[in-house]
Amino acid sequence: MLSFLFHMITGIISGYIASLLFKNDPIRTAGQIRSTTGKSNQSGSLIE
Repeated sequence: MLSFLFHMITGIISGYIASLLFKNDPIRTAGQIRSTTGKSNQSGSLIE
């Protein structure tokens, strides 16, 4: 029971922190992501 509560609380806290970090990032569709062909992404690999 204690383990369940711990996981529940840490999940809520991490979700809240993630929502604060990424609240200004727009949600892009797959078509928008794929339209950037030939350019490298953030990891440096080539997008096909």
